[in-house]
Amino acid sequence: MTATQYQDELQRIAEQVLPFLRTFEAVQEEIHFGREREAQDRVRTAAEAIFP
Repeated sequence: MTATQYQDELQRIAEQVLPFLRTFEAVQEEIHFGREREAQDRVRTAAEAIFP
């Protein structure tokens, strides 16, 4: 793997991971015990790009 390929791969991964982390953080800040199913669905949807 060349340095350029490595950098491109890191960029691709970052573009997938950052939205997931932002969603996860938002869910943690807004979590309500009566709405845990909704929170799980939001995290699952955000993770689909990373963990198909």
